[in-house]
Amino acid sequence: MSRMLVACSGVLKFFVRLDHIRKCFTQKGGIFVLEEYNPKTRQVIQRRYKSLMSDQICYAVLCVFSYIAAGQEQKRQQGGVEPQGATPTRRH
Repeated sequence: MSRMLVACSGVLKFFVRLDHIRKCFTQKGGIFVLEEYNPKTRQVIQRRYKSLMSDQICYAVLCVFSYIAAGQEQKRQQGGVEPQGATPTRRH
């Protein structure tokens, strides 16, 4: 279970499970938006952060997802892990 630590100005700190993140994007005015799915409440929580580095933060999050996806693909090709969302098949 992978998690990302979110800290704003060194004050607010909490962990977000990477598999709960549904979207991340930026808006005008240096706003970084992170959408997180909460399976307990079955709702999407949208968190907004204002930062001069919003573009870089969003890019870094997308890089993490690309890195994870590449690792899953490599494991799948080696026969170790099914891709997320795939139905496991029986092997004889």
